[in-house]
Amino acid sequence: MQPKVSAKGHKRLAELRAAGKDPSHGGEAAKRRGEKIALSNRINPRRKPTRKSEESRAGNPATNGDETLPLFPYPQEGVELWSESIERWSKRTAGVRFPETLVLAGHGAQIKVEDSALVIRFGVTRPETERKTLKLYPGMHRIKKIIGIDITGMLTFDGLRRCMEQGVSIILLDRWGSLQSVLTREDFRDVALRRAQYTLGYDERVEISRKLLQKKIAGQLTALLELLPGTKDAQTYLQDSLYLLDGAATLEEMWVIEARAAKTYFDALRGFPIRWRGREAKKVPEHWRAVRERVSPITGRNKGAVDPANALLNYGYGILAADCRINLLLAGFDPACGVLHADKAGRDSLIYDLMEIFRAEVDRRVFGKLLRESSFKRGDFLMTRGGFCQLSPEFARYVAKTLSINNDGIKEAARWLKEEILLESSM
Repeated sequence: MQPKVSAKGHKRLAELRAAGKDPSHGGEAAKRRGEKIALSNRINPRRKPTRKSEESRAGNPATNGDETLPLFPYPQEGVELWSESIERWSKRTAGVRFPETLVLAGHGAQIKVEDSALVIRFGVTRPETERKTLKLYPGMHRIKKIIGIDITGMLTFDGLRRCMEQGVSIILLDRWGSLQSVLTREDFRDVALRRAQYTLGYDERVEISRKLLQKKIAGQLTALLELLPGTKDAQTYLQDSLYLLDGAATLEEMWVIEARAAKTYFDALRGFPIRWRGREAKKVPEHWRAVRERVSPITGRNKGAVDPANALLNYGYGILAADCRINLLLAGFDPACGVLHADKAGRDSLIYDLMEIFRAEVDRRVFGKLLRESSFKRGDFLMTRGGFCQLSPEFARYVAKTLSINNDGIKEAARWLKEEILLESSM
């Protein structure tokens, strides 16, 4: 009986191989197995970095050490915890109403055109899950931007062209929340506005910068009143800073006032509790249990966060930078020519000018919405061997939606800045 069964099995296997359906090298089971292995290798890579790759990462804050290999949770446990986090946050992400924004993460994401529709295929963030696919027909959707977080996959020329035709911007962030690229329409350039930008005098820059910083510090004051009403000393200092701005005569004076106000503001937020579920707080690193200073001890800058709070802030500021760039281009600005921030090669200084108005709003969402109203589990964040803090993919999708600011406010602020520059340049 056994030889007969074996002969039938061999015959059937030969038929499948002849038809290109070899079960040992393909099929859905093999595909799921490959995706599971890819996710495991992403969290716990077995290949040791080469000497050349180590040298290429030296001095790069975003890739200091092997950024994909966690110190904690332990490798196998990390795979399980990360998978659990992805499943939990994918459900919460679906409940966030932000109809103008799609957020993609994971492997194999696609943006293409099929049957006259813009097709968006979500990436794989955990194995053994069906990938969601959306078909967007012209005039039948409200999508204005697609945010891709550390994604791999495919963007076709037809897909890019269709996005531009329908006014859909594509924003790419790395795994740390830093802005990598913005693909958006740039077909409107206001020559009169750009000429005004280039010829704006020093005194005019001072007046516009004063208004920008007043809006920023007033927002920080409002945030402290809402989040930490007991921080009276810090609130008084911020109020005094607004008075000092009124009397400042140079940009240099304003930079000093703003820097001291920002330090006072973030010092007041230090110690803000980060809530963990059950006994998780005892298992996470000590510096993950409360908000710490804004500057990373590894990079000496704001980038390269080593704790959850600053990692969340970096995501919020990265998305805000993209939104500001999009609206400045739509208004006809040259984003490289700043007012408050000095011109610097390779930097779009005007984006940082406009961001100042909305930074406190991002802070309020991070501290008020995420840290105060949520409790976390270890799999929501990973510590890399370089010491950096990384978000799980689906949690990052939830964060991107939660921290996105209504575009109407940014659009109005860009219009206000345009009027100010044209007015000051005409005087």
